[in-house]
Parts: sequence; C-alpha cells; structure tokens
Amino acid sequence: MEALKVYTNNCFNAKYWDDTWSQRIKDPHHVDMNGEKLKHLIKQLWMRPEYAIKDKLEIGCGTGIHTIRMRQYNPEWTKNWTGIDLSPKATEWGKNLGLNIIQGDIYTHTFDKKFDAFLFLDVLEHIKDHDRLAARLIEIGKEHFNILGNIPLYRSEHSDHYERDIDINVLGKFLKNCGFDGFYHEIYGIKGFPYMFFEAVR
Repeated sequence: MEALKVYTNNCFNAKYWDDTWSQRIKDPHHVDMNGEKLKHLIKQLWMRPEYAIKDKLEIGCGTGIHTIRMRQYNPEWTKNWTGIDLSPKATEWGKNLGLNIIQGDIYTHTFDKKFDAFLFLDVLEHIKDHDRLAARLIEIGKEHFNILGNIPLYRSEHSDHYERDIDINVLGKFLKNCGFDGFYHEIYGIKGFPYMFFEAVR
C-alpha cells in the first residue's frame, strides 16, 4: 500500500491548504469538477488492493458509482462490498447493476456480519450526528477495522440536503471517537476546491 503523505495525531488548530483557495472563482461546470474528484478517489482506492478482500461497508453509497468504477479496475472489489443508502431510487439503480446495496438506515438496519472497513466517499459532511455514527461503527465493526474516505474542506451551497462545516478537526474528533489515535491524509484540489482523502488504520 502506498502511504498517504501525512500522519497526524494532533488534529487541532490545523490548516492544510493555501489561502488562495479561499479566493477561488467557483467553477460553474460542477459536473466536470465531480468527474475529476471521482478520478482522484478511484486512484486512491485502486492503490489499496488489500481492501478488495475485506468485508467493507460503504455508508451513503448512493447508486454505488465508486464501486462500479472500481469494478472496472479490480473485479474482486465488489465481492465483499456492501453499500447502504436511504434513497430507494439510488439503491434500486445500483441493484440493477448487480451491486449488493441495502436501502435502509445505518442506525437501525440489522446486518448479518461485522465489517473490516467502512467507506465514506463524499458522505461524512452530510451526516449530522458524528458521535452517534462512531458508536454505531464500533457496534457493527470487527475488533479491528479501518475507515477511509474523503471530505471537502469548504462549505458547498446546497439547498436540497444537509451539509455541515467539516475540516481536519471535525474529522479528527470523529475518528478519535471511533477508537483511532491518528490517521493518514492527503490534501488535494479540484479546480480550486480543497479536499482531503483520509485513512485510519488499526
């Protein structure tokens, strides 16, 4: 596995992106930006082939778009992958493509196994109660589990769903509550928008 650039266990008062990013001109081509972001995520997942054999749960998976793309690079990725999402329409679309997707609530669904890894791909900023989420992951995770995903380091403008302010400090608190003492991370920018890919391993 190629390690991420930075490991931190001191997540407070941290700033990891250039001031010029805060002066960015928002790119109107939102679809193009998402396409580049997806490419970066797939690259990070592809560099971690060991996750293919892990029992992994992608929370807020939507249609399973990340896994559909990963399947092109590594068909083994889907064998031990489970996705869960609240949207009936999105989950039905993924099921029709052969993915193991559950339409349901992470807090109330009864799983038939425990998981080695949890994936949060463009999701963690949309979850209100990180403390409750951490407790749930401990409940449904194996004794030793990993977490990986990405977060935006800016607040998007959405009127149709919840999005919270999130940064390395919020992420660090969440991962600490999950039982990790630090995490690897990499900061990257997509057309002037700062993002962080992270991985917590134990």
